Amino acid sequence: MLFEIEDIPIYFPYDYIYPEQITYIKSLLVSIRKPGHILIEMPSGAGKTISLLSCTVSYFIYCKKHNKEYKIVYCSRTLQEIEKVLKELKSLIAYIEKYIKFDFLAFGLSKRENLCINPVALSGNTEFLCRKMIKNLEGLNCDFYDKRAFDIPKGVYSFTDIKELGKQKGFCPYYAIRETILQCNCIVFSYNYLVDPSIYSIITEKFQNDCFVIFDEAHNIDSNCIESLSIDITRRTLESSTHVLKKLETLIQSHKLLAKDNLLKKQKLKEITSEGIPYYFYKYSSKESNDPIPKNPIEEDIYEFTPGNLRLSNHFISIVKRFLEFLKTKLKSTHLTTETPSSFLKTLEDLTCVDKKALRFCSQRLSVLASNLNFEDAEFYQLKAVMKFASLLSMYSKGFSVIFEPFDSLVHVFNPTLRLYCMDASIAMSHVFKKFRNVIITSGTLSPIEMYPVVLNFTPSAVFEIGVTLEKNQISPVIISKGDDQVVLENNEHGGNYLLDFLEDKTIEVKNKITTSFKIRIDASIVRNYGIFLLNVSKTVPDNVVVFFPSYIYMEQIITLWNETGFIDEFLRHKLIFIETPNNTETDIALKKFKIACDNGRGAMLFSVARGKYPKELILRMVMGVQWLF
Repeated sequence: MLFEIEDIPIYFPYDYIYPEQITYIKSLLVSIRKPGHILIEMPSGAGKTISLLSCTVSYFIYCKKHNKEYKIVYCSRTLQEIEKVLKELKSLIAYIEKYIKFDFLAFGLSKRENLCINPVALSGNTEFLCRKMIKNLEGLNCDFYDKRAFDIPKGVYSFTDIKELGKQKGFCPYYAIRETILQCNCIVFSYNYLVDPSIYSIITEKFQNDCFVIFDEAHNIDSNCIESLSIDITRRTLESSTHVLKKLETLIQSHKLLAKDNLLKKQKLKEITSEGIPYYFYKYSSKESNDPIPKNPIEEDIYEFTPGNLRLSNHFISIVKRFLEFLKTKLKSTHLTTETPSSFLKTLEDLTCVDKKALRFCSQRLSVLASNLNFEDAEFYQLKAVMKFASLLSMYSKGFSVIFEPFDSLVHVFNPTLRLYCMDASIAMSHVFKKFRNVIITSGTLSPIEMYPVVLNFTPSAVFEIGVTLEKNQISPVIISKGDDQVVLENNEHGGNYLLDFLEDKTIEVKNKITTSFKIRIDASIVRNYGIFLLNVSKTVPDNVVVFFPSYIYMEQIITLWNETGFIDEFLRHKLIFIETPNNTETDIALKKFKIACDNGRGAMLFSVARGKYPKELILRMVMGVQWLF
């Protein structure tokens, strides 16, 4: 379908378009023609992704005809969603080429293990082996990496497509994408490439300000921002870091010249390496280019030289040692504590003489040192995490808390964790809003939409909430009123939102009701009746069941209690169980195996969190969501 909106041809690859999609495209088109950031909501299932791509690509073609080009930077949450976007984009470009001929290059960027084609690297820890190969350590070499400067032909490439092309032409897909990122017209990747301070310098420094940045499925964008700036330090982290530091120290002693390296040299400062927070690089590069120093949430917004106690490698190692010993001492306590970064740094300086200014440079100083030494280790990421902790702690005096938890909240065993927790999502997004001409935040569920400008600290140029009209009943909810023992099944005592119990009723009693009310939801009768109800469902439904919980904490609590009372064993007699966790890797595996189980055997049960990271990836049709009726 080809139609015009304000004299701009809109290419839409289907014969029919919903009214909601037209409204979405019109609203978006009006907004992106001028600078400003946009919030736009349209319910899931109404074709939001293809509408978004159709609008931005059509406007890209229009601008190109008028000798003005821009880059589309598309951010989504998970690998599966990125693949879906690339698939939709590929079909759209194929449709447009029926009308006009134009060059368009688009691909996705992900971590090494998702793009690697070297069988040796794929046989173990891909990240670690890849780094060893490109540095020719231990006799390892990668022929694909040597041909990374490959000129990728125009087209839209999914991860499978680019890997197949890499195998045919003999180049490394991961590094070829990194090399070609400036020439592409559209890049699709996860949020972390823009919000994680340890990797955003690889991407944002290369993009022009007139890019259109899209955050799709952004209903949890504040959580993603907070996670990217929050770091946990455990005893295992410190033990591994100490082990790695000893290896670095030995290597420095064997390279006497490197023991005297001086970071004031321009060529050293230009060595930007990944997974470091390049605090001093930006200050140096800004001064060299005579550009105004970029606005940072850093107190001293002026150029700073590398502190004298970090310029020599031996001195830097000494500071890291003292910092590690201080953290080990903190982890010996048995008292729950919460501190501000300023208080924590004051204690650190009093006990170790390591000041705040030196810590700011630690993350990137470590990366440069490792690069100079050509050093790689399977546990090096642990020391990087500690240095990232140090740099973030000293760079931001507001919006963070240092929390020490001596005991595991679930099993109540001594498992000390020191957590630098970000409480302000706007810190991670501030540079994105300042740098780019248009930032589009969209999802199927942004309600309450007025919350996002406050949480992310920006002023939107336009806000749109687009409803959807269903011509027929497409969902048939069944409300269960009582459990097997006649305990009443209710949301809460008020019959409304369960948070009302916590906010209003201070003297709640169970009174034969099953409820997810915050104060009494782990009562034995409530847990038992939910378990019996779910057991009956697993017996009745022939294929697959998806169970949504209000939060990760409640899911962990109730699963633990079900395990203790034997319900989990009863569930497993009928179906396999897969659980969504806060860990992305674990959940990726669980979701993949759940989809496999959907087509095999007795089916499966997926325990997930409503509005968590993965519910939107569940396409509830065919065997994944067989209808059933009590």
